[in-house]
Amino acid sequence: MRTSSITSRNTTSAIQSFDLTNVSSIPDDAILTGFTIGGTETNRNLVSLYSIKRSLRPNSAFSWIDATFPLYSPNHLDAVPKHAQIKVKQPYSFRFSASFNRPGTYTLKPFVLISYKRELK
Repeated sequence: MRTSSITSRNTTSAIQSFDLTNVSSIPDDAILTGFTIGGTETNRNLVSLYSIKRSLRPNSAFSWIDATFPLYSPNHLDAVPKHAQIKVKQPYSFRFSASFNRPGTYTLKPFVLISYKRELK
C-alpha cells in the first residue's frame, strides 16, 4: 500500500483499496478471523496515541472495522453467525485517522496482515 498523510486540519486519510479476490494462495472458502495493521510512521509524536484508528472495510460490509492503539488488531471476527462471517477473497478499503496534540503532518506507510480459517466440512 502507498504512503498516506493526515494533518491537524484533515484528520482522516484518503481511502486506499486492495483486492484479494484473485489471490490463488488463499482458499476460496477462507473466513476472516482477524487482521493486524502496522506500518512505518512519521511524526507520531504529533498525534494522540490513543486516538489513532486504522480501519478496514471489506467490500461486502457496510461499516468499517476499527483497529485501535495499541494493537491495531481486532480478532475473532469469525465469532459471529455464519451468515455474518466475512469471506477473505474480496476487495477491501483502508483508512486511518487520529486527533492531533499540535499542528503538523502524520504519515503512515501501512501494511495489513490478514488472518483466516477454513471451515472443515
